[in-house]
Amino acid sequence: MKVLFCATTNQTINLIQQIAHSGEGEVWTTNWNGMLAKLYHQPSAEKFVKLGVMIAHQPQDPNQAKNHHSFTFPQSLIKDNKGQLVGFLMYHIKDTVELIDIYNPKRRKLKKLEIDWHFLHYLALNISSIVAVIHQEGYVIGDIKPQNILVNSQALPTFIDVDSFQVKNPQTGEIYRCVVGTEGYTPPELIGEDFHQAEQNYAHDNFRLGVLIYQLLFSYHPFGSGIWQSGDKPDMNELIKRGIWLEGNQNFLSHSPNTMPLSIIHPLLRNCFLRCFNDGHGNPSARPSAQDWYYALSQAVNDLKICSQVDSHIHYAQDQICSWCARKNSLGIDIFELPSGIKSTAKQRVLTRIQANSSIFQQKEILRDKDINIIQKIIVNTDNFRLKKFNIFRKEMFYCFAWMMIWWVIFITFFNINEVLVIFPIIANLPLFNFHMIGLIFLAADDNLFLKESDYYNSTSFFDIFCVIILPYLLNYIYRYILFRDKKLRFKIIEFFIWLIPSIILLFILYDL
Repeated sequence: MKVLFCATTNQTINLIQQIAHSGEGEVWTTNWNGMLAKLYHQPSAEKFVKLGVMIAHQPQDPNQAKNHHSFTFPQSLIKDNKGQLVGFLMYHIKDTVELIDIYNPKRRKLKKLEIDWHFLHYLALNISSIVAVIHQEGYVIGDIKPQNILVNSQALPTFIDVDSFQVKNPQTGEIYRCVVGTEGYTPPELIGEDFHQAEQNYAHDNFRLGVLIYQLLFSYHPFGSGIWQSGDKPDMNELIKRGIWLEGNQNFLSHSPNTMPLSIIHPLLRNCFLRCFNDGHGNPSARPSAQDWYYALSQAVNDLKICSQVDSHIHYAQDQICSWCARKNSLGIDIFELPSGIKSTAKQRVLTRIQANSSIFQQKEILRDKDINIIQKIIVNTDNFRLKKFNIFRKEMFYCFAWMMIWWVIFITFFNINEVLVIFPIIANLPLFNFHMIGLIFLAADDNLFLKESDYYNSTSFFDIFCVIILPYLLNYIYRYILFRDKKLRFKIIEFFIWLIPSIILLFILYDL
């Protein structure tokens, strides 16, 4: 039995059994509970300086409260009996499968995994959340691929081989590059580049994340599937470099009977994929970030429901038909068919998954934008089980309209019209408080803000209405579009007029403007 030592505490570490081996090194179980040892074949001083930075600057694990490790960051360096550094300690992740076993229908059937589209959505959501945490700490993952992500039965992923991350020393600014990459996950601008010289950034990870999420939702690679129109089909790297995929701007690839159109997924996700692979091909900064993916996926999960015909089929509530039933009827293929001998427990599984992930990753710390906070509510119906989460944005206008009616009655009883214009919008819609403040600054610059009592009923101008009613909502929608790049959140005429029309009508009726 080989004995090594913890470089931090000098305690002995007994190597028990080798469980993995590669050209870079080998992984052993140890006598330390829940810890593995990774030992390098050719350890270098630079490698251990990089590992030291990672040990000192670890991202806050979003799943710590669930006793789940979202990444296997090095915990301590290991030295031999001569005092030479040879590797590091990391957490031992058990009871998991590789990501490819989850999204590949044949492999999950072989392993008898009961996976549905809801599980895949939640897994993609969790992956994007972890990537967001890693990016916030200043790391670039670099080699994002299915083999480097393990998944448990609760749709909670773990990133492994994290010692390959690109690391920047926050004290010195020195960068330790990610020198490995994988075909099919390398963004077009890095194909053919020397990874030992290339400094990677978040936009490169965003491409890899987009590919991974596409594989989870569709079960195949966006650049590796479909029918090539003429001649020999180029290899994967060439397709990526030229931006050729199933929904690309070029018509070299077409859908085969086994592929699914982008229209089957949620509009927000559809938009993210188009931004990632079309807009991002020539402009990497246009790719959606991990936070963008998280927001889109959280909205998509809201709209999922169980098919009324097949419990293992999950689709969006707005769909007229189940895409998976239609595919099964036309092709005889059901990628969500339950393994033989397993009875569907879809309703209970979805409930359990929601309960286990209802506070996924403490998003107040991970996604700092308060507008992404979601109010969750589970509605169970024995005939048609559905999960809904009421988003503040979606209900915002209804509640504001109700508040508006109440406060108009209260304020017109006790205040003059200018006081109503100043006070009412702030009380009626606190989420837009900051935007109303901007409007009030403009209003305060107007000479007619504070009027004599005799002028109350004849002085309210369109400028007053614009500052306290129209301007805040214009700013709100511009803010939401810039933040999320969400076409569905662009200026919504119906929602806007819920505020504008009643306000103007009441002003005309009550004050004969």
